[in-house]
Amino acid sequence: MEDIFFSNLRRSSLRKRLGIIALAELNCLFRWRKISKKLQKIFAAPLHQEVAAGSTMHLLTMAKMPIRAKMPDNGRCYNGAVAKFVIFGAGAWGTAMALHLASLGHAVNLVARDSRWAVAVEEARENFAYLPGLKFPDNLHVDGDFSNVNSADCAFLACPTAGVVEFCNKIGAAASNSAKLPPLITLCKGFVPETHQLPLQTVKKILPTFSCGTLSGPTYARDVALGHPTAAVLAASVDKTELKRLQAMINGPKFRIYRTDDVLGVELGGSLKNPYAIGIGIAERFVGSENGRAALFTRTMAELVRIGVALGGKAKTFYGLSGLGDLVATGNGDWSRNRTFGLRIGAGENPREIIAAEKTTVEGYRATDGFHSICADIGVRCPILNGIWRILYGDAPAAEIGNSLMCGELREECDDYPG
Repeated sequence: MEDIFFSNLRRSSLRKRLGIIALAELNCLFRWRKISKKLQKIFAAPLHQEVAAGSTMHLLTMAKMPIRAKMPDNGRCYNGAVAKFVIFGAGAWGTAMALHLASLGHAVNLVARDSRWAVAVEEARENFAYLPGLKFPDNLHVDGDFSNVNSADCAFLACPTAGVVEFCNKIGAAASNSAKLPPLITLCKGFVPETHQLPLQTVKKILPTFSCGTLSGPTYARDVALGHPTAAVLAASVDKTELKRLQAMINGPKFRIYRTDDVLGVELGGSLKNPYAIGIGIAERFVGSENGRAALFTRTMAELVRIGVALGGKAKTFYGLSGLGDLVATGNGDWSRNRTFGLRIGAGENPREIIAAEKTTVEGYRATDGFHSICADIGVRCPILNGIWRILYGDAPAAEIGNSLMCGELREECDDYPG
């Protein structure tokens, strides 16, 4: 492969420019001595030996390393002191975040609800139930000790929404009154069943002494755990300096973190996309054309933004990673529980029977009911969401999703895009 690559290099003038760039980046970033020597020989060759018009991008692709990451000698993008993280919830997403942070060199404690389960995972050195085959590094440990919150620099809440109240109560009971409590960042998306609120609203009510935030975006857990390129947005109720510090601590070569002060908007985007991902799954059977899918996706986005702005988020937030980005991933990914749920309904299964038999949480099911009720109370027009609700809770046929898109008053398109 190397010989073919280097033998195809062309154009002597471009050769010199690419040689300087490639040598610098490969020497500094990857320390590939063999390639460096090969490049030196090629670019030192007589000018009549034509070399190919390659590019730095091609060289970096060969190396299978991130293009923009300026990695120090220790392999981390974050150049500050090693931080201590605690992650509450040892499911797929919590484990994936733990693996990511550990790969940056941080000390990570993954806290499971069940201490017996924690012991089994710690002994196996992998989460064999949710992310089998991905071994834990030495700086990642699993236990059931909620008092880890007292010594952490940052904490994450990675449980399903159904576990938010229980986890918060345990964190509150374990938190020391004298300790400096870390920021608590939620990773869950949806409605908390006991409170009928978004996760952060519930967290702030139970744990008022914590500064809180949320991390959201298109973050399929296994992709993050495997180090596939991912981006997300961090929002927290802390000052700008602290937010930048948290952003830098979490950011990595394959997991890019953006920041915003729109905490409510980020949480709304991550929760709103779940009902619509169900609708997109249902529509796979009934929309039946690329035109129809494109129309449904576009009108879904308009409706999501309209609801999000009405509930207090900023329009620009919903066009970012936590809204549009997450909708693209969850509405199209074969791994998406919400989309898969919709596909099964479209194939003729009963929604309530699916939920009763499902072992994993379909967050969009409860979120559909929650947002439908809120929109009715405040008078927000949401025909697609209403159609999804009628299918899930009103025994309407799955074909109703098409009526939600194609029927209704004729309108100007621009009226539906606030901001």
